[in-house]
Amino acid sequence: IASELGVEFHGVRHDLIEQDFGKAEGLPLSHLPTVWEAPESVGAEPGKEVGLRGGAALMALIADFPSARLVVVSHGGLIRRTLSTITGTPFESAPRVENASAAFLRHDGETWRLEEL
Repeated sequence: IASELGVEFHGVRHDLIEQDFGKAEGLPLSHLPTVWEAPESVGAEPGKEVGLRGGAALMALIADFPSARLVVVSHGGLIRRTLSTITGTPFESAPRVENASAAFLRHDGETWRLEEL
């Protein structure tokens, strides 16, 4: 992606990986209701923590690259949870993030704004 956009690649951030589903990793989709209803039963990372982790990662990137426009690539689930957290939108109302889509965010030093999805 970086080479296609002609920007420098700064590496992988492990705090931007997708949600950890614990023992449910790799199970068929038919098992997902268990994960959503009781994530702790399979050791899955709670959704709220995913959003907090994503928000903290974005703030760390701003600190590392204070005046840069950034391209951040991650899993749609993490992006949606993060958008919900940083904009204060209930997760159920947060926009779905389709595969290979782009979300354009702006941070004014205090608040985040989703400009386009």
